[in-house]
Amino acid sequence: VGSGREEGTRGKIVRFLIVCEGEKTEPNYFKAFTERWSEVKEVNVKGCGCSTCQLINEAKKIQEKLEHERQVSFDRVWLVFDKDEFKDFNKAIEDAKKEGKNCAWSNQAFELWYVLHFQYLVTGVDRKQYIEMIEDKVRKASKSKKFKYKKNDKDFYQILQEHGDEEQAIKRARRLREIRGEEKNYADHNPRTEVDLLVDELRHPEKTLDKIEEAKKACEE
Repeated sequence: VGSGREEGTRGKIVRFLIVCEGEKTEPNYFKAFTERWSEVKEVNVKGCGCSTCQLINEAKKIQEKLEHERQVSFDRVWLVFDKDEFKDFNKAIEDAKKEGKNCAWSNQAFELWYVLHFQYLVTGVDRKQYIEMIEDKVRKASKSKKFKYKKNDKDFYQILQEHGDEEQAIKRARRLREIRGEEKNYADHNPRTEVDLLVDELRHPEKTLDKIEEAKKACEE
């Protein structure tokens, strides 16, 4: 995923590396933002005694490999994962922060971000109910009773753009975050998603560049 200001110069570009855990849902969504400066990668850490903490190690390997091949570093590295049944969910988030990586996590599932495009949800529900909500809202908005949600649907990003409200989704995700305040037991923050933070950076690379420049100045002082 690459985003830049109007000029196509290096000084105006933010290079993103987005490493997604799980199925095609998240990579397909973020690839809709993709430009040539950045990457969306998929890592499957399930079914082999692995954990979200391994996602951090896999992301580091991918980052090192791509930066070595291209001789250019990424400005922002984001990990995208769900709570699922992982017992080390909180640890993964804290460890990622220590490694200087950002987390676009969701509790319970990434589909919560989709639901927030259509409605505010403050009560924790099962991920299956997310699917039911998405199908109901899209059917009503598109006037198509046949719509069925598929996790690997490459066209779903476009469906969201046509029938959902991204700005409202961002506001609703922010409200869910504000409810929790400084409380750090993220595994209990259901529902909550940080996907809006990544989307906001992708939509507004100029703000991200300002963050990067501020961090560099802080290190120099």
